[in-house]
Amino acid sequence: MCDKFIAVMKNFIFTIGVLASATAGLNFAQTPSFNDFVNEADQVMKDTIAAGESLVSGTKGKTSNAVANTKNKAEKEIAQIAPKQPAVSQVIKDIDFLNAQPDLGADYYIYLSSASWCRPCRMIMPDIVKAYPEMKKHKVEIILLGCDRTENAAKAYVKKYNAEFPLLWIMSPDVAKLPAFTPPPTIPRIIIVSKDGDRLHEGPGAHILNWKDYTIKKK
Repeated sequence: MCDKFIAVMKNFIFTIGVLASATAGLNFAQTPSFNDFVNEADQVMKDTIAAGESLVSGTKGKTSNAVANTKNKAEKEIAQIAPKQPAVSQVIKDIDFLNAQPDLGADYYIYLSSASWCRPCRMIMPDIVKAYPEMKKHKVEIILLGCDRTENAAKAYVKKYNAEFPLLWIMSPDVAKLPAFTPPPTIPRIIIVSKDGDRLHEGPGAHILNWKDYTIKKK
C-alpha cells in the first residue's frame, strides 16, 4: 500500500510543480476508500426509496419499511467484513512529525491538505491558526499535510503563519498510515475523523472554519 501511495504522491507533487501558479487547487484521480463505497451505496438506496415511493401510491410506509430493512441487513453484513480502522492515537504515536507531536488524547482529528503555493490555502490559514487554540480546548487536533514540493518548503509555510499544529510532508510514507486518509482531489482539503478512525466528513478546506458542526455538535 505504501509503495502505491508514494507513487500517487509523486505524481501529485509533480503536478503541483506544473500548476504552481494555479489559485484554485488541482485535480487528480482519487482512489475510492471503503467509506466512499458505503456512502455511494447509501445514496443509491435513498434514491431507490424516493423513486419507489413516487411510483407506489398508497403503500409509502410499506415500501419504505421493506427497503429500509433490506438496507439495514446489508449494512450489518458489510460491517462484518469491513476492515477495522485502528485508533488514530495508536498510529500517530509512532510517527515523527516535522515540528510538533499531536495530541494523543483528542476526540477528533482534522487532516488538512494545504500548501504555500496555493492561494486559497494561504487565504484561510490565518483564520485556522486563530481558531486552533479553541479547537485544542475541545479536543480537536489538526494534522497539516504539507503539499509543498519539499519538506523545507512545508516547514517554512508553517513558520510563516506561526502555526503550531503538527506537520507531515505529503510525500512521507507515514501519511498513508493515517486512518481514513485518501489523497485529496483538490487543495485546500480536509478529512475529519473520530479518535476511533471513522471518517466523519470530507470537503473543501474552508469547511475547517465550521469545525464545530462536524465535531463537538455531533455529540
